[in-house]
Amino acid sequence: MKKKSTRYTTFDEHMSKLPPARRAKIEKEAKDLIAHELSLQEMRKSLAISQTEMAERLELNQGDISKFERREDVYVSSVRRYIEAMGGTLELIAKFPEKRRYKIKSIGELVDKGL
Repeated sequence: MKKKSTRYTTFDEHMSKLPPARRAKIEKEAKDLIAHELSLQEMRKSLAISQTEMAERLELNQGDISKFERREDVYVSSVRRYIEAMGGTLELIAKFPEKRRYKIKSIGELVDKGL
């Protein structure tokens, strides 16, 4: 008796079977997600702001900006200050496995309670 081979469907095969409107929606959402995932350095560059200009805005030197952009662990307040110096605002979103999302309105409340 010949053993039945298992064939997996590739992503492209799966996408090709979807209705055109559904494919277009998925592709748009994927592009939007990719476009919005930027490092601080990429964000600064996309706004055409140099490290030197950021340093002036934050009253630091250019080397400090370079180090900050490469760090993996930073204070939320430092990221907020950096984002605000570029003209933006920082929002924190907590995501949970059941797909719930919550916007955190104040980190200060947690700090005040000793967490």
